[in-house]
Amino acid sequence: MPKREKKGKASAPRKRGGRTREREDDVSDDDCSVAGSVAVGNLASLSSDEEVNGDEAGAELIDDTRGRIIDCLEQTEHKSGKTKENGLSGLCQILSKTFTPDNVEPMQETLLATVVRFLKRGTDAEKVLSARLAAILMLQLGCADETEHYVDELRPLLSNILSDPSRSQSARAMASVTLALGNFMVGALPDHLELVDRFRTVLGTATTQSQHALVTAIISSWSVLLTDMTSPFVMNNADGLSSMFARHLGSKDPASRSAAGEAIAVTYEMARKVDPEFNGEDIEEVLASVKELAHDHSHHRSKTESKEGRAQFRPVVSYLEDGHRPDETVVVSKKQALRMTSWSEIKLLSFFKCVLGSGIHEHLRENEFIRDVFKLGASLGPDADRVAQTSDERAALKRGYNAKKMFRQVDRAAMRDKRAQF
Repeated sequence: MPKREKKGKASAPRKRGGRTREREDDVSDDDCSVAGSVAVGNLASLSSDEEVNGDEAGAELIDDTRGRIIDCLEQTEHKSGKTKENGLSGLCQILSKTFTPDNVEPMQETLLATVVRFLKRGTDAEKVLSARLAAILMLQLGCADETEHYVDELRPLLSNILSDPSRSQSARAMASVTLALGNFMVGALPDHLELVDRFRTVLGTATTQSQHALVTAIISSWSVLLTDMTSPFVMNNADGLSSMFARHLGSKDPASRSAAGEAIAVTYEMARKVDPEFNGEDIEEVLASVKELAHDHSHHRSKTESKEGRAQFRPVVSYLEDGHRPDETVVVSKKQALRMTSWSEIKLLSFFKCVLGSGIHEHLRENEFIRDVFKLGASLGPDADRVAQTSDERAALKRGYNAKKMFRQVDRAAMRDKRAQF
């Protein structure tokens, strides 16, 4: 049988690196001289500028943030609803995690127009994001004249959303938070009273069993307004306020119960600034309800929920009975910590955290308005956590870490050993 003819010769194996060698051979002496001159120029510039210019680095950071804000604003102009939501969410994320008034002030009219547009004609999800964006912009601008104009323009739109029962409870809840923040920053007592009346109306029509988020947001916003009212006014209305807040201690939602307990503590704290021995007419009923939650062992609640509830209400009972103030500390930077010894400060911090989320630490370091609220002094700046250390200090820290690690390993080994004597 004849052999089959080969269709073609096998190609010769390609040498590895052949093309690279050819390109290397094609490089001329002139190219080498140019590359060498560029390298020498770079080394010269580095040697002449050994320290980085802080102003130039800050300008680059501002330009980068401004570019991200512009990209998100362009997304809000897109036809796709999902893209619009992504743009609003991106703006909230950028401005909540970065304190950048230098970027917000030149674009505040554009940002305000974007917020107004979505508050008027947006979907429920877009209204939630735009209301939160409005609150973040207020914190970025601080107590400036523009903020007062900003709040006056947004107040009617947010009030309509809050009072409209056809809107989702998430949109109404965020509208109440933004309204309270605006009043807290630039509002006066008449504005507070008008908003409180609106809160009372909405609470009267809200179904506690199905609108937990709305009830929690309104009670928290009401507590924030109480911290900005005069103590005599709060004392004169303390009985009615504590009775109304106490009705929500029996809610099935743990967040609503916690907000009601904190609101009662804030009310009594403001009243006791005038009369240290103040006790409302219904103190026995309120105290009985709070004590029941502080010693809660209900079987219809999970162990975790009951444990957290007891931890939240024990300080409230201690304050109402004996006047013991809370004492909590939050680390602001490596050089500073925020110590809170009043219910008003604790409530304000949780309220700001509700708006800013994880960006609260950045604003505690740099936001002048928030630092002024908590009396933290001047802004620390973005480099507050950078501490210059010598080589000896770094070595001492490393030795300390190694000693702790060794002690931890020995301790865990002893705990694992069944023959160890405890």
